[in-house]
Amino acid sequence: MSRLTFCFPPGAWPVLLCAGMLYHTPAWSATSSQCGVGSNVADQTPLSFHIDNLSFPSGQIPAGGILYTSPVQSFQYRCTLAQSWPQTPAIFRTGTFGAVYDALRKVGLNLQLRINGQVWTPDTSSGGEYVSLPPTYQNDTTVRTMDLQYQLIRDPTAPVNAARIEVPGGDYFALWPLSANFGVAGFSGVPVRFNAFTLQYIPDCIGRVSITPSQINLGHVMTGYLDKTLPKQTNVTITAAVNKDCAGAGQFNMTLHSQFSTTDPLTGDGQGIQLRNHSGELNGLKLYFRDPSTYPVKNVPLNTPQGFGNIIAGPKDSVTRNYTAVVDAIPGSTLKTGPFSADVVVTITYE
Repeated sequence: MSRLTFCFPPGAWPVLLCAGMLYHTPAWSATSSQCGVGSNVADQTPLSFHIDNLSFPSGQIPAGGILYTSPVQSFQYRCTLAQSWPQTPAIFRTGTFGAVYDALRKVGLNLQLRINGQVWTPDTSSGGEYVSLPPTYQNDTTVRTMDLQYQLIRDPTAPVNAARIEVPGGDYFALWPLSANFGVAGFSGVPVRFNAFTLQYIPDCIGRVSITPSQINLGHVMTGYLDKTLPKQTNVTITAAVNKDCAGAGQFNMTLHSQFSTTDPLTGDGQGIQLRNHSGELNGLKLYFRDPSTYPVKNVPLNTPQGFGNIIAGPKDSVTRNYTAVVDAIPGSTLKTGPFSADVVVTITYE
């Protein structure tokens, strides 16, 4: 008899709501005090900063501190000066940033930038409007590099509730020359553009998994009649769904992954379990799983995460996959008699 045992871990995620506030927004204009992309100060093509969709299990969210740090993205720029005193470039927050700031605060988060290693937490106060980028310059044609990344910082006093937030994209920030005359005619710069993204806190109760059958009995293997008794096989169906008894569970879009795990020794290709008899001896048989949804049909790699499917809020709240469990002889091995069994744990992750 081959016995299969299955389990899965819980998941969780967040949501963002947008509220409007008024913030200072620089107006773009072509002038002689300006910043541009690369070596061309007249090129004010937006610097595009990519943010991935983010999902976090609510049970694993830290009480405070850094929740997420993005990869570094690098940009080159140059600024010119039409004044008689030195100044520095600066990153300013724009009016678009206001909606993002308000939305993040509703779920206890703030957006923090790291610019060339310098940390800046933009906010709605007068002191949170900009951060300067040393060194100062005057009549300098140097092309500078800006290494930019962002962090999501959690307020330790904020509760962690299941949530899903659609954050709009836009020109959250702008690269401008910094001067006492900032904002008047004669200054222009480069927008720093962020894409729209989704932020989710996924509740721990989100998942419900069923496996049919959960135990498999493949009968007897007759050593004298291998050509008639092997391979032995049976179908296994796995369904991963949203737990409708979990509060707010129907609002999440999730990517699912599966992993078939075992502590028994594997065959050389990592796709089969070497079976043992009840005396603990390897008996010359292997158990493996075929995935008929692939073409050509492939065996499932063991102890390795694999894509399982996607759940979409509303129209698609479950994913079903069919597999074939197969017992066959290991070529060149000596068959040993006696009862045999194996445990396989199937883990489904919701992300």
